Amino acid sequence: MLMLLVPFINKVVDSLNKKEYLILLICVTIFAGVFPIIGNRIFGQETGFSILLAVYLFGGYIRKHGLKIKVSSIYIYVSIIVIYMGMLSSLVILGKLTSFSGHFDRFMYGIFPLIESVLIFLLVIELKPFTNKGINTIASSVFSTYLVTQNHSMVTIIWERIFNVSKLENIFLIILTGFGIAVFLLLLTVLIDKVRIFLFRKLKFEESVLKLVDKIIKNN
Repeated sequence: MLMLLVPFINKVVDSLNKKEYLILLICVTIFAGVFPIIGNRIFGQETGFSILLAVYLFGGYIRKHGLKIKVSSIYIYVSIIVIYMGMLSSLVILGKLTSFSGHFDRFMYGIFPLIESVLIFLLVIELKPFTNKGINTIASSVFSTYLVTQNHSMVTIIWERIFNVSKLENIFLIILTGFGIAVFLLLLTVLIDKVRIFLFRKLKFEESVLKLVDKIIKNN
């Protein structure tokens, strides 16, 4: 959905000045990152289109206007750790209060991961440019991880049939298990995507599709 709307979103944001863009960014961030946490999901769900829109707008703002924070990188590192520990603590506290039912993981979505991602992005862009073949290999297929793990059909299979952690009661074990599952799914989906790319090249699938599209366009 976002990919289809990106050209139109770009046209809108390109027409905005810095102040207008900032107001739009703040509004979307609050609507998408804060409201779902407090139970208001009119604008979107915790993991829906709205939060992706907020992330995209953040990236667009940084690209267009820049975002220079005149503080030492150590403060950014500390902020990342503090926010992350706060998110983990919320799991423990809400888990105890709700007996791990309902939205005990609500603070793991929305505004806090968004802030985390922006801070990490700021750290990365300050690093000296470097090339790592392993990182590039994995990064080129990370989108496949999102497509597979966030597919509505796959969510049930992955988290209810294969990796059902609902029986775990120790919150720290849940966190460690979740981290292990995340790494496993990342590597597995990247491997699947690499196999797909290999097969597509061997079968010349993309060339066939492009030829078919050209043929349809010419006939019309």
